[in-house]
Amino acid sequence: MAAADPVRDGQTALALRLANHLTAADADVAAKNVAFSPVSIHAGLALVAMGAGGAMRAQLLNFLGVPTADGLAAFGRLVADRVLANKAGSGGPHVLFGGGV
Repeated sequence: MAAADPVRDGQTALALRLANHLTAADADVAAKNVAFSPVSIHAGLALVAMGAGGAMRAQLLNFLGVPTADGLAAFGRLVADRVLANKAGSGGPHVLFGGGV
């Protein structure tokens, strides 16, 4: 069993809250497809949180389910280095990711 990671767990909780909100907003949605990227939403809000300060940063970290800005930055580096890394040179997938707010 993997060790608890509050940032990863916060990202998972955010994805589930967003999915619940998107599918519960309209009774007709249940009969339609809904697609969104929780990683992109988390990444965008993380960029905003890292640029914010004071109460705004605290609110964004709380919404993202992250205990500290340092933990959020470390998680971002982990995702960039492991999940979104371009592995084309070693025969793996060619990954391109762009994000901005």
